[in-house]
Amino acid sequence: MMEGNWFYWFAWMLWVISTFMMDKDNRNRFFYASILLVAMILFPYHFFIGGVEVSVLLLIQLVAAFIFASRLKLSLQLFSVLTSFMTMLAYVSFQLLSILDPVWLIADKSLLLAATLVLLALLLHKSVFCQVIMIVLGSSFGEVLYGGLLHYYRMDAGIGTPAYFDSLLIGISSVAVLHMMKVFLARLEQHIYLLEKEKQKL
Repeated sequence: MMEGNWFYWFAWMLWVISTFMMDKDNRNRFFYASILLVAMILFPYHFFIGGVEVSVLLLIQLVAAFIFASRLKLSLQLFSVLTSFMTMLAYVSFQLLSILDPVWLIADKSLLLAATLVLLALLLHKSVFCQVIMIVLGSSFGEVLYGGLLHYYRMDAGIGTPAYFDSLLIGISSVAVLHMMKVFLARLEQHIYLLEKEKQKL
C-alpha cells in the first residue's frame, strides 16, 4: 500500500468513532473530531530547516502533546517523560535495524513499528490518555532523531514522513480500539451481573 494511505484510513476511522460512536455526553467528542480533521488537512504540508524537509503536522502534534502532558499530575508528567524517552530509543533502534538488517522484517514495516509502539504503551501505562501521549511524544522525538541521523550521513529522508504517520495512526487507532473493547466488555459483564441478580430475586 502507498505510504500515507494508512494514515488517511485510520484518521477517518477515528473521526467516525469520535463523531458517531462515542458517548454523546462526552464533551471531548467535537474536540477529538476537530483534531483529526486538522491533522488530515496539515498532513501534506512541509517546510525546510537546514536543508531537511520537516512535516508541519509533526511540529503541531509535538506542541499539542506537550500541552496535554502539562495537564497531568507532576508524578505522571515525570513518568511520561521517562517512558517517552524509552519509546524514542525503541523507535530509533527499530528504524536503524530495518536499514542495517532488513531480513527480519517479516511483515509490513509500518505495522511492525505500530505494534512495537502499542506494546510499549500497554506495558508502561494503564491510562489510554497517557498511552497516546507516550506514543506521540516518543515516536515524534524518535522521528526527529532518526531523521537527523540520516541527514548527518547524507541519507536524507525527511522528518515526519508519510510512513511515520502511517505507523503513528495505526498505533493510536489500536490503543483506542483496545480501550473501547475493554469498556464494552466491562459494561457487558456488569449487565450480565445485574441480570443474574434479577434472576436470583425471582
